[in-house]
Amino acid sequence: STSALRGLVSAALEGVGRISRGLRPSVLDDLGIQEALDRLGLEVSRAHGFVVDVDATGPRLPRLPEAVETALYRMAQEALTNASKHASPKAVSVLIHRNPSEVRLVIEDDGKGFDASEPLSEGQIGLAGMRERAHLIGGSLTVESSPGQGTTICVSIPLAGPGPISARVCESSP
Repeated sequence: STSALRGLVSAALEGVGRISRGLRPSVLDDLGIQEALDRLGLEVSRAHGFVVDVDATGPRLPRLPEAVETALYRMAQEALTNASKHASPKAVSVLIHRNPSEVRLVIEDDGKGFDASEPLSEGQIGLAGMRERAHLIGGSLTVESSPGQGTTICVSIPLAGPGPISARVCESSP
């Protein structure tokens, strides 16, 4: 029947969409992480009606490894999606700071916030995925939030040198 066929096509397209979202976005290849984040911020801002301010600091260095760029982009995407779904922010700031030994991505919103000391709920499954993505490339992710205080997500990824860097780099300003 036609409705069964429509259902199959719809399910197949959904599967293709899921797979393609997992792949490297072409905007990274074309523009690099900073410009890709700028564009992502603009798209999210237009779609959801809150301000997204993207800023990059640190020296202009060669491109990051592909896996690092992809992970950072996907984590920023997830954080902005979470903010639009759950936080009702007026503004979100996305900061990428890098130097030769590390790259740091800080996403801060002025939305509802939540109790970050509680175990992750089903609605926060995206945060667990982001943490896993950071760990896969040798980095770490910290979340600071409390009800009414907004949320800050900080991702630190070492680029050179031995061992992981501690979370304290997220607390110091660039």
